[in-house]
Amino acid sequence: MTELVLAFTLFILLHSVPALPAIRAVHRAIGHRAYICTYSLVSIIILVWLFKAAIGVEYIELWEPAAWKVHVTLIVAPLGMFLVLAGLLSANPYSISFRSGETTPGAIVSVTRHPVLWGFLLWALGHLAC
Repeated sequence: MTELVLAFTLFILLHSVPALPAIRAVHRAIGHRAYICTYSLVSIIILVWLFKAAIGVEYIELWEPAAWKVHVTLIVAPLGMFLVLAGLLSANPYSISFRSGETTPGAIVSVTRHPVLWGFLLWALGHLAC
């Protein structure tokens, strides 16, 4: 359990690294491509460690599984993934997007201003049901 807590803490802290002024200076010094490659590699390594630690933890049943809960996951999780993909692939000047720099919002922004965040929330809640 200690390994899981440590891996999860490091994973969360890793997401605050880009905001540090010293890291921004490194970003400028080594270039965007090298920074993204290095940051992505470190993120993947820590994520794999987090998964390995989670798999190694003793199973504790929080609630009894029921057949109807599978249907909740099968409906809500894909909807969440749709919002994540639509949010990342559409122009969105208000949130995370692969099409940054475009000022005209995509169609998904008329549904929600932050589709990626809503998508992750729905995906996670859908998996909590099971």
